[in-house]
Amino acid sequence: MRPKILEGEKVTVIIPAWNEEGFIGRVLRSLIKWREEDPNLREVLVVDDGSTDKTAEISREIGVKVIPSGPEKRERLGKGQAFLAGAKYAKDKNSTILVSLDADILDFTPKKLTGLIAELKTKKLNMLIAIQLEHKSPIKHVSGFVFPKFSPFPVFQVTPQKELSGLRAFRITALEPLLRKKGKWLEMIKGFGLEVAMNKLIPRQSFSKITFETASAFRKSPAQQVREIIRSEKLSSERAALANKIKEIKKGDKMKAKKLLVRAKRRFSHIR
Repeated sequence: MRPKILEGEKVTVIIPAWNEEGFIGRVLRSLIKWREEDPNLREVLVVDDGSTDKTAEISREIGVKVIPSGPEKRERLGKGQAFLAGAKYAKDKNSTILVSLDADILDFTPKKLTGLIAELKTKKLNMLIAIQLEHKSPIKHVSGFVFPKFSPFPVFQVTPQKELSGLRAFRITALEPLLRKKGKWLEMIKGFGLEVAMNKLIPRQSFSKITFETASAFRKSPAQQVREIIRSEKLSSERAALANKIKEIKKGDKMKAKKLLVRAKRRFSHIR
């Protein structure tokens, strides 16, 4: 039964994915159960970002629609572009709420998804970030505090750099600047720094966080997640600095700027 709080809302869940054949089936089967509760107002979409494995094939076999992140099916454009493609699809389908989640998320149930959407609507937010509170016992340290391995107390570990969680819900209206391809929004979501961009583009007073307890949040360890986040932030910063440098050089030496841009595209394949 559809909760009263969600009446009148059409929801599209998108999963930007790249080479996730080993994990995407699990999350999609859970989402299919959620979709079947109200098929007319719920949709699940995989945005395939140039996968070279069976990610798209597995998704279609399960019964989920798949679209490419760009015009070239085998081209990897980055999570930001995949998100934009999914948001545009949701808008074209008259969805009012968009939920984006990572393909490698574990233990994400229909109940949690409904709770995420209900919280977004109840608090009248434009964006809601979901934090997976992962139970780890025994564990040596968490959030700067050290526990002995034999500690009798339950220890919980929050997804690293929690405001960069890929699991979040949006009001479609909050994404209008992106859907209209406003320059600042397009520039910031290029590549792999989507979460960082959204935290800056959507006013802080209009977004919040919600926490779910889970046995296992992601297939990747917290250390792996932190490394990938740091790498993503570093690449985004390098790209922004290089783009500014090219603009300055272009004012005096267009040929030099052109050569620098060629080298930049080799370094940052997601620059367009």
